[in-house]
Amino acid sequence: TFYVFKLTGPLSTIYKIGGVSLGLKQALSIIPKAYTVEILHTTLDLSTAELWDIKYALKRKFSQYKVSPSIDFSGSITDCFSHFDLSVLLPESDIFNGTSVHKQ
Repeated sequence: TFYVFKLTGPLSTIYKIGGVSLGLKQALSIIPKAYTVEILHTTLDLSTAELWDIKYALKRKFSQYKVSPSIDFSGSITDCFSHFDLSVLLPESDIFNGTSVHKQ
């Protein structure tokens, strides 16, 4: 499962991207309770290679917005951003070079 979370904490709002094999419950379990979580996007049934490609493309696209949250958690150093534009996940987006986050 690929996901985009919006995390609202005591000092800031950040966006966390990621991929997990066991579903969203696994992903949500790493987020500290100090954050309110809003699930902005999920895509099921992606291969490990597809997850890697999507995360890599998004990290490059949003590298200027990379942040470290005030409360650390697993993945917070590499997968958090101060800004995230969901429109890059639309089917017509060319960011993924053929890898779609929209499975049929």
